[in-house]
Amino acid sequence: MVTKDILNKRKELLDGYERSIGLQDKTAPGSYDELKSYLSLTKEQLSVLQPKDAVSIGIRLANFASYFRRCINEEKSNKTFAQSELNKIVAYECQQMDSFIKGEHKVALVAKVNQVAYDWLNILTYCNQRIERLDGVSEDIKNLGYMMSLLGKY
Repeated sequence: MVTKDILNKRKELLDGYERSIGLQDKTAPGSYDELKSYLSLTKEQLSVLQPKDAVSIGIRLANFASYFRRCINEEKSNKTFAQSELNKIVAYECQQMDSFIKGEHKVALVAKVNQVAYDWLNILTYCNQRIERLDGVSEDIKNLGYMMSLLGKY
């Protein structure tokens, strides 16, 4: 699939740029099980946490939230690029279409007959879904990390 190859090459270039400005590669700061254990702490477990432990958990959760924000930023970048590529194809194909057809209908019509446009539209949809899902998770983790740091102060 040409679109995925283009996205992969673009990702390599952007990852190289991030490394050149000193950012580490985007890797999860821990395992899913570690994150799950923090997110499933019961009220009883929270009540017996020592302040030092609460702060440590808060820092780990902040690391996870930062990782998710980077994932969201990557998806937003992919979304912008996919939208740009799709717009180019639609603009070219729409020269033969009636000017009174709405934009989203033009995209759907072009995607029906143009496989590359169809692929970009699917990538765009996927990016939107990932952004929505990751945004909520990231915000929840960030808030829990903040609450843990507050627990550590008392």
